[in-house]
Amino acid sequence: MLRRALTVLAAAILLAGCTASIAPDGDPTPSASPDLEAVSREAVEALAAGDSAPLHTLFSPSMAGQLSAQQLEAAWAQTIATAGEYTGTESVSVAEKEGFTVVTVTSGFTTRPVLADLTYGHAGQLEGLWFSYGEAPTTAPAEPPDLPEGATEEEIAVGQYELPGKLLLPGGAGPNAAVLLVGGSGPTDMDGTVGTAGNAVLRDLAYQLAEHGVPTLRYDKRFAAHPELATSASTIQDEVLDDVAAAIELMGAMPELESREIVVLGHSLGGMLLPEIVADSPEVAGGVIVAGTARSLWAVIGSQNEQAIDAALEAETITEEQASEQRTALAAEIARAETLTDPHAESILGVLSAAYVVSVNELKLPELAAGLEIPLLVLQGANDFQVSAGADFESWRPVLEANADVTYELFPGLNHLMMPADSDVPDVSQYDIPANVAPEVTALIADWLTARW
Repeated sequence: MLRRALTVLAAAILLAGCTASIAPDGDPTPSASPDLEAVSREAVEALAAGDSAPLHTLFSPSMAGQLSAQQLEAAWAQTIATAGEYTGTESVSVAEKEGFTVVTVTSGFTTRPVLADLTYGHAGQLEGLWFSYGEAPTTAPAEPPDLPEGATEEEIAVGQYELPGKLLLPGGAGPNAAVLLVGGSGPTDMDGTVGTAGNAVLRDLAYQLAEHGVPTLRYDKRFAAHPELATSASTIQDEVLDDVAAAIELMGAMPELESREIVVLGHSLGGMLLPEIVADSPEVAGGVIVAGTARSLWAVIGSQNEQAIDAALEAETITEEQASEQRTALAAEIARAETLTDPHAESILGVLSAAYVVSVNELKLPELAAGLEIPLLVLQGANDFQVSAGADFESWRPVLEANADVTYELFPGLNHLMMPADSDVPDVSQYDIPANVAPEVTALIADWLTARW
């Protein structure tokens, strides 16, 4: 996600951050040149100074055909748009990966560093380029909520890979339901930790629900606990669904949760996948969709990239012509993603493997959602810049119209994490501001559960 001649909001939901890249497609490096480190540093420093020629002249013919000098400048401009002021090169490192030499040039900026991974193949030609963000300076975190009085947390293991997790049992009475917390996209931990402030949406939900007498289970996603398992052949089943089914089975066998109904709360991608989760585990009694969407994942990624292009254009870091080129390329890739059926095809936008895209397309989520008969609660923050209140929150209404028990609630002033939003920071740096899930969100969830179980 042209890996990346376009902007990509990482994580496919949390989809958070601008990057740009082209995937390596040439022959591996026969022998690493001692000059590659110096050449890479000089080329990236020239790019930061506004001159793309030194870097573009390193491109192989294949790569030059995918990314023009003008597109390179636009990709860089979009990547650094929220990084702050350039402060110079911080470091240069070299690694061998699958026969290629990868030189990583880390450029310092006042907000967060930007990494350029330059992949060299035959004869020292550049076959791959990847821009990404490094760690921003750590922000003082928000005060974590206290474990409610009388509540206890037990360590548990989920699924065949024994993913670390926690079962939180409240000390007081509550509804006859237990909630499985399913996180968003990417290798998220059991707390749903995001940003330099360590904001933790799933931890906050668990602790706050315990105050209302609701037990919860949460766990590290597979690729967070075992990043070595993530490959180009990985599917949505590998990333999310198989482990969710295992967690539901585990909850059903726990004596601590005996007789309680199992409710799944999915955040972001977890909410989007709720129809498939219920299809896989019909014992699920209810569902809470938080900042999810009934639109396709590819449509959401398209919208987010359109917003990034608009922001770069408004900031005058790209020209109208460059924006038009990127929109055209983006539309073509999103259209390809929507119809892709070959798991061995080229990746989408250079980041999403064909196997992953095809596995998502095969789910038929709108059809499954239309057949849901269990009680559902759909929640959204009005200031969510990743999943919009208009296109995404409202996308559930026509899909779920046959369901007699669906409750919708839009919370003013809250973002994608259901935390107070800084409306002046409509990008991922918003998540670096210490915050907690707004208690009114959890109170509504608890009331909704109590009214039904």
